[in-house]
Amino acid sequence: MGRAAPVVPIELDKPRNLKFTLNSMVLFEKHTGKRFNQVENGLSMEELRILLWACLIHEDPDLTPEQVGDMIHAGNLERVAEALHTMMSELRAKGNKEGSPTKNRHRG
Repeated sequence: MGRAAPVVPIELDKPRNLKFTLNSMVLFEKHTGKRFNQVENGLSMEELRILLWACLIHEDPDLTPEQVGDMIHAGNLERVAEALHTMMSELRAKGNKEGSPTKNRHRG
Protein backbone atom coordinates (compact mmCIF):
# COMPACT_ATOMS: atom_id res chain seq x y z
CA MET A 1 0.00 0.00 0.00
CA GLY A 2 1.27 3.48 -0.85
CA ARG A 3 2.43 6.04 1.63
CA ALA A 4 0.54 9.19 2.55
CA ALA A 5 0.45 12.20 0.25
CA PRO A 6 3.47 14.52 0.42
CA VAL A 7 3.06 17.28 3.01
CA VAL A 8 5.31 20.35 2.94
CA PRO A 9 5.22 22.86 5.80
CA ILE A 10 5.09 26.52 4.83
CA GLU A 11 4.84 29.76 6.80
CA LEU A 12 2.13 32.02 5.36
CA ASP A 13 -0.32 33.95 7.55
CA LYS A 14 0.46 31.18 10.06
CA PRO A 15 2.20 27.81 9.83
CA ARG A 16 0.40 25.74 7.20
CA ASN A 17 0.98 22.50 5.32
CA LEU A 18 0.74 22.01 1.59
CA LYS A 19 -0.76 18.58 0.95
CA PHE A 20 -0.99 17.19 -2.53
CA THR A 21 -3.77 14.65 -3.17
CA LEU A 22 -6.07 13.56 -5.97
CA ASN A 23 -8.58 16.06 -4.61
CA SER A 24 -5.97 18.80 -5.03
CA MET A 25 -5.47 17.82 -8.67
CA VAL A 26 -9.22 17.71 -9.31
CA LEU A 27 -9.75 21.14 -7.76
CA PHE A 28 -6.87 22.58 -9.77
CA GLU A 29 -8.25 21.16 -13.04
CA LYS A 30 -11.83 22.18 -12.22
CA HIS A 31 -10.91 25.79 -11.44
CA THR A 32 -8.28 26.35 -14.15
CA GLY A 33 -9.47 24.17 -17.01
CA LYS A 34 -5.84 23.03 -17.27
CA ARG A 35 -4.80 19.39 -16.94
CA PHE A 36 -2.56 18.87 -13.95
CA ASN A 37 0.18 17.27 -16.03
CA GLN A 38 0.61 20.69 -17.72
CA VAL A 39 1.78 22.32 -14.46
CA GLU A 40 5.44 21.75 -15.28
CA ASN A 41 5.00 23.93 -18.38
CA GLY A 42 4.52 26.91 -16.09
CA LEU A 43 1.65 28.55 -14.24
CA SER A 44 -0.01 31.91 -14.45
CA MET A 45 -0.39 33.80 -11.18
CA GLU A 46 -4.06 32.78 -11.08
CA GLU A 47 -3.15 29.12 -11.59
CA LEU A 48 -0.49 29.38 -8.87
CA ARG A 49 -3.07 30.77 -6.46
CA ILE A 50 -5.51 27.95 -7.29
CA LEU A 51 -2.82 25.29 -6.87
CA LEU A 52 -1.83 26.66 -3.47
CA TRP A 53 -5.48 26.87 -2.41
CA ALA A 54 -6.13 23.31 -3.56
CA CYS A 55 -3.16 22.11 -1.49
CA LEU A 56 -4.16 24.07 1.62
CA ILE A 57 -7.89 23.48 2.03
CA HIS A 58 -7.36 20.07 3.66
CA GLU A 59 -6.59 22.05 6.85
CA ASP A 60 -9.18 24.79 6.39
CA PRO A 61 -12.17 23.90 4.16
CA ASP A 62 -13.50 27.47 4.39
CA LEU A 63 -10.32 28.93 2.87
CA THR A 64 -10.89 30.76 -0.43
CA PRO A 65 -8.50 31.31 -3.34
CA GLU A 66 -8.69 35.04 -2.63
CA GLN A 67 -7.59 34.50 0.97
CA VAL A 68 -4.67 32.42 -0.27
CA GLY A 69 -3.79 35.19 -2.71
CA ASP A 70 -3.68 37.66 0.17
CA MET A 71 -1.14 35.43 1.94
CA ILE A 72 1.30 35.58 -0.97
CA HIS A 73 3.38 38.69 -1.62
CA ALA A 74 6.75 39.76 -3.01
CA GLY A 75 8.39 39.02 0.34
CA ASN A 76 7.45 35.33 0.37
CA LEU A 77 6.83 34.45 -3.28
CA GLU A 78 10.24 32.79 -3.64
CA ARG A 79 9.70 30.74 -0.46
CA VAL A 80 6.25 29.69 -1.73
CA ALA A 81 7.72 28.64 -5.08
CA GLU A 82 10.41 26.62 -3.25
CA ALA A 83 7.75 24.87 -1.14
CA LEU A 84 5.76 23.97 -4.26
CA HIS A 85 8.93 22.73 -5.95
CA THR A 86 9.70 20.57 -2.90
CA MET A 87 6.17 19.16 -2.91
CA MET A 88 6.33 18.31 -6.63
CA SER A 89 9.82 16.77 -6.24
CA GLU A 90 8.61 14.58 -3.38
CA LEU A 91 5.63 13.54 -5.45
CA ARG A 92 7.85 12.56 -8.40
CA ALA A 93 10.27 10.71 -6.11
CA LYS A 94 7.39 8.83 -4.51
CA GLY A 95 6.05 7.88 -7.93
CA ASN A 96 9.44 6.59 -9.02
CA LYS A 97 9.83 4.48 -5.85
CA GLU A 98 6.38 2.93 -6.23
CA GLY A 99 7.03 1.92 -9.81
CA SER A 100 5.89 2.99 -13.21
CA PRO A 101 2.28 2.78 -14.36
CA THR A 102 3.26 0.06 -16.82
CA LYS A 103 3.81 -2.34 -13.90
CA ASN A 104 0.07 -2.44 -13.36
CA ARG A 105 -0.92 -2.97 -16.97
CA HIS A 106 -3.61 -5.56 -17.62
CA ARG A 107 -2.10 -8.87 -18.59
CA GLY A 108 -4.02 -10.86 -21.04
